[in-house]
Amino acid sequence: MSVSDRSSRISAAGLVACALLLIPSIGSSEEISLKTRPGAELGVNAAYYKYEEPGFGVTEKGYNAGIDLAYTAVRNNDWFVRGDASFAYGHNDYTGSGTKDDNPYTYAELRGTFGKDFEKDTYSLSPYAGIGYRYSRDDLQGLTSTGAAGYRRVSQYLYIPLGVTHRMRLKAGARLSTTLEFDYFVQGRQKSYLSDTSA
Repeated sequence: MSVSDRSSRISAAGLVACALLLIPSIGSSEEISLKTRPGAELGVNAAYYKYEEPGFGVTEKGYNAGIDLAYTAVRNNDWFVRGDASFAYGHNDYTGSGTKDDNPYTYAELRGTFGKDFEKDTYSLSPYAGIGYRYSRDDLQGLTSTGAAGYRRVSQYLYIPLGVTHRMRLKAGARLSTTLEFDYFVQGRQKSYLSDTSA
């Protein structure tokens, strides 16, 4: 059986921050630092989720939204530590043994990373690594359009984020940041509450 589980997450706060970084500071001639900035961040997120079992014609998809929290601490020797937390909630539509719409879906993620800044004249590179944990709860309890009984499914994943952030100056008081990340899957667990079907 081939199973595919994909999700795309877009941080609205990140898009707004990127847009603001493109606007130079009015009346400021001081060059902005390309190093990692310390502090706390609060944002919102929106995501599209899709789960597939092609061999059985099963799909589940939908949209969710939530909040992102982050805190970054910076040391004098250019090392930094960052903690991230995300939460999202939404509803998915199921197709397989009949159809069933508006099924509650919950997503949460915690991660911690550390890295170091390497600043050059016009750009900087900030490689980082860490550990991450993802949790999702899919609630398909109830009957589908054909009378099939659904159940809850909880998924948990442990992974290692490996990435690098590139920053470059655009003008005085403005910079552009891009991040490339690979998540190495360490371990996963899925628990299906088949007792919900009374089978």
